[in-house]
Amino acid sequence: MASVFSPAGVDVTNYNYLTFWIKSEKPGSLLVSLPEKEWRMWLKTRVDFPANEWTKVRINLNTLGKERFKEQQLRGECFFYPVFPPDSGAEAEMKFLIDKIILE
Repeated sequence: MASVFSPAGVDVTNYNYLTFWIKSEKPGSLLVSLPEKEWRMWLKTRVDFPANEWTKVRINLNTLGKERFKEQQLRGECFFYPVFPPDSGAEAEMKFLIDKIILE
């Protein structure tokens, strides 16, 4: 299913969690970043996951400080950045699947 980005932002006033499922062939970690509508700040958290199994991730938006966002508006985009150990080298890569991203 495809979606269309809207610059209007996403009002998260009535939502407390961002939930999704993740699966990877190797265990790993991601930095999940949710930008504020106007790019003034971000909600960020690290997510760890095991290998070869679908894992449900539930990120508490209140704990991350969503109330600091102007009108509690997210940009409508979610960014995933791999987290590698310092000695992993520039050639490290991470392949993962994300499914069913929802606000709860």
